[in-house]
Amino acid sequence: RSGWRTLRADGEVWHGAGASDAQELAAVIATGIACLRALVERGMNVEKAARQIGLRLAVDTDFLSGIAK
Repeated sequence: RSGWRTLRADGEVWHGAGASDAQELAAVIATGIACLRALVERGMNVEKAARQIGLRLAVDTDFLSGIAK
């Protein structure tokens, strides 16, 4: 299916470990970039590789902060 992603950079584990919003966001972005680079190094073009990566950020009771992420 076209909506499926092969890889996911997930901030939930960072959030659960007590990371700040900034730390969680940085970890997710860094993981996404690492995945993108790995796919490109294996011959996939950047556009196709980017479509294969999903990003997930945690949202808890501080809903407005979660939206800002």
